Amino acid sequence: MKRQADVLLINPPFTRPDEPVMSIAALSAWLRSKRIDVEAKDLSLELFRRTVTISRMTEERSRAEERFRSLNGRDTLDFRGMYEYMRLFPLLLCLPHLAGIFDDRGGGLWDRLSALDGSLRQRALELSTASAFPDFTLQAGPPVFNWSSPRDHFSQHDIMASTGDNAWYSETLADIIDDCLSGEKPLIAAISISYYNQIIPAFQCAALIRRLAPDLHISIGGAAAQIFLRDVSGKELFAFVDSIATGQGEMTLEALAMELKREAPSLEAVPGIIYLSEKGVVRNAPPPLLQCENLPCPDYTVLPLHEYMARLGDIRFPLRLSQGCSWGRCVFCRTELAMIREYQMPPVERLFQTVADFVSATGCSRIHFADETIDPEALEELSKMIKASGLSLDWNFQTRIDRKLSERRCRLFREAGCTGVSFGVESLNDRVLGLMRKGITAKLAESVINEAGGVLPVTVFMMVGFPGETEEEARESNGRVREMMRKGLIRDYIYSPFVIHSGSEMMADPKRFGIIGMRRAPGQDLSPDIIDYHCTGMAREKVWELLTEFSRSRRGEQKWPAAVEAGGKSVRRRFDIEKMMDIVARETFMRSAVPLHRIITTSKASIASEQI
Repeated sequence: MKRQADVLLINPPFTRPDEPVMSIAALSAWLRSKRIDVEAKDLSLELFRRTVTISRMTEERSRAEERFRSLNGRDTLDFRGMYEYMRLFPLLLCLPHLAGIFDDRGGGLWDRLSALDGSLRQRALELSTASAFPDFTLQAGPPVFNWSSPRDHFSQHDIMASTGDNAWYSETLADIIDDCLSGEKPLIAAISISYYNQIIPAFQCAALIRRLAPDLHISIGGAAAQIFLRDVSGKELFAFVDSIATGQGEMTLEALAMELKREAPSLEAVPGIIYLSEKGVVRNAPPPLLQCENLPCPDYTVLPLHEYMARLGDIRFPLRLSQGCSWGRCVFCRTELAMIREYQMPPVERLFQTVADFVSATGCSRIHFADETIDPEALEELSKMIKASGLSLDWNFQTRIDRKLSERRCRLFREAGCTGVSFGVESLNDRVLGLMRKGITAKLAESVINEAGGVLPVTVFMMVGFPGETEEEARESNGRVREMMRKGLIRDYIYSPFVIHSGSEMMADPKRFGIIGMRRAPGQDLSPDIIDYHCTGMAREKVWELLTEFSRSRRGEQKWPAAVEAGGKSVRRRFDIEKMMDIVARETFMRSAVPLHRIITTSKASIASEQI
């Protein structure tokens, strides 16, 4: 009988099946450095490997073609029909480019999917789950692999109810977990959630594990648990979970594993967990802050790297050189949480060793430095070491605007393998930047982008709708961004609506920032970000208009073909795709406090057919 490890680390559905998650690799490395036996399972990857088959894809293709013809034949589409129509049409357009995956000759389906470029892989995945709409609305796009559920991830009642759901993936997920627990059981099943949309699948996994192994300690942790589950107060979630880790997982898991090996273990001795005792829900104090320089390189070899839906050499692996944010004062950021507030940067020699260890262990050379911010001087020294070592790397990084990011330094970064940089700029209006407490000016931002943009591809992230921002100020910022793009100083810019982040100053004291109303969906009793609110400045209707305008100016007008092939015949579309996308975008934005699935199934919006 196979002996299981002390800790079974689990990545639950649904993350991207074409890249591994960093949290599992980081936890594995730490626990192994402490002589704790670890096994890791990427259940999201395994679920797609078992369900995305040639027979399923063939059936889904036929269903998608038939469904599109049915929708296209109507005189009017309700909101649900619109949403499905605007998803199916691009899928059908891509089918000629996906023809090779339906050919059963030469290699398996997964190999053929891995050979596709990223955008076509995403379309293939969307096609593979198209018939589950709207109970499973998959959106495969960087950087997060999103899906919508009929349940609310931020409602403890809905989370518990989801454990009894019979979803399209339930039976397969149960089989996968049964295989994972065959043989002698581990001490701990530690489920790590990186994104909020893993909350429900995580508890569904916990329920399945509990039924198979009633005495196994089940713990949920990860970045999303730290952010969204830290305020758990009710007892119901502990029906399937023994502890929730809401801080750094490394020392908490180490302490938990050591405690459970004792003859009479006590959860009171484990730092950084929430658990249920006879006294009710108990919160233990967090562990001491783990020093960055003591962290080993994330151990990605614990995961089946050759099984992901991307060729190993094409995967860009996330690594962190630091922890937290060196600025840590932006009022919209999660600065109330230790994961942002407690900034650390190890010595540069340690940073280089982490990079060298990663390349040595994996044989891979594509890296994304996923830090909140990186000190340019440290990055300069690291680049010198990379060049001197002869390592051939392809890396990019994200950081805040910093006057130390000179053209000279950026040229050195490029010589050391850097292929791009992303800046969180948010606004190019000094008054708004002051309200945000960004610690920069528009002039400084433009100066740094001018220095970097002449050397490296630059992407900037922008916000619209910050409380107090006026339409004129938003347009001023957008005009400056578009001018920099026209000059070739930036490669891309991405706009997002302002969100009140859980764990931010603005969430803790909204009135101080002109926020006079925050609305959650009925039943939400955890700690979600707030997307629907009233505030000083622009009304949300105007924010939506500007967001649409600015995003469209970035991508240009979409020219949709008048017809698509479906079932071997050319089908002329009878609905205006661009108008439909505007209606859907507006409705989902204006009702953004409501989970997407509920919007799809309850919205009264509609569109009439017209001659295209």
